[in-house]
Amino acid sequence: MSEVVEVKAYWKYALYASYVQCVILADNCEIKMPKELFENFSNKCLKALLEKFYPELYKQEDNQFANKELPDTYYSFKHRRLWAKLRRAAYFIQESEETLRSLISDEVHYYKGIYDLVLYESENPKIETIEQPTQINEQETEQPLISEAEHK
Repeated sequence: MSEVVEVKAYWKYALYASYVQCVILADNCEIKMPKELFENFSNKCLKALLEKFYPELYKQEDNQFANKELPDTYYSFKHRRLWAKLRRAAYFIQESEETLRSLISDEVHYYKGIYDLVLYESENPKIETIEQPTQINEQETEQPLISEAEHK
């Protein structure tokens, strides 16, 4: 008796609510519950939403993201970022770091038409810090931190 449920646009709010619940549980040192919620509900919900409202992502003939579970979109990037946060909260630091590195490279590739990252360094030069002298001025060390007038 399995019913076929049609995907509705307001499901995205349920998806966001599940993200918030996952973060709250992870912040309270729960590990199993947010992982199960994320895998059993959030993954399936996001996949259903993308298939319903963004079918062009799945119909591309030259789909270069065929080996991924979700195609690259703003929503899947947010989803993967939350997954990395949950992994980090569960002390899977290496897995979290790998997820974030792949996420950043995918975002750079996805948004390459919007941002020209080649010119970033020339447009935003690195500011050199000026080294402070390590020698302490003798006059500053002789003066008391609080004057006697302020102390009374």
